[in-house]
Amino acid sequence: LETGGDCYVAVTGFPDPRIDHAVLMVRFARHILSKFEELTKNLEVLLGLDTADLSIRIGIHSGLVTAGVVHRERAHFNCSVIQ
Repeated sequence: LETGGDCYVAVTGFPDPRIDHAVLMVRFARHILSKFEELTKNLEVLLGLDTADLSIRIGIHSGLVTAGVVHRERAHFNCSVIQ
């Protein structure tokens, strides 16, 4: 899991390929949606009705990726879709 601008990127089936990678990602996405709904309901009680305006979007891609460590200072692992 990594951040990319205003979003998070998660990968399944990497580095070891899994036949069920898409199923795992959909389960993960549904879990995130469920937790987000729970969070916004709790925030609505604490902070007011405007909190219900928060939203989330999820996109899923299935295909080849490449990955590696980038940057010398504050190095991090990066994974990109191969088009």
